Amino acid sequence: DAMTMSVVGPAVNTASRLEAVAKGANVQLALSALVARHALLDTTGLSVLATDIRGLRAPLDVVLLPSARDITARLGSAIHGAID
Repeated sequence: DAMTMSVVGPAVNTASRLEAVAKGANVQLALSALVARHALLDTTGLSVLATDIRGLRAPLDVVLLPSARDITARLGSAIHGAID
C-alpha cells in the first residue's frame, strides 16, 4: 500500500515561494541571502532582491543564481574543501 504524506509549515511555504521567484526571474536557483551567507557563497555579480514572501512579515533578500551548476564554484573554501 502506498502512503500519502503532506509537508507543511513556514519552511515549505518559503521554499515554494522561492521556486516561484526563480521561475519569474528566469533563473535556475533562488535562495535567501541568509542561506547564501551561511554557505559562504560568493554572491559577487549575482542579483539580490528584497522580495515580499507571503507568510513572512518582512521582505526576504533573495540571491538569484542563473545556473545551479555554478553553485559549487561559488561555495566558500571551508565548504568547498569538505565536498572535494
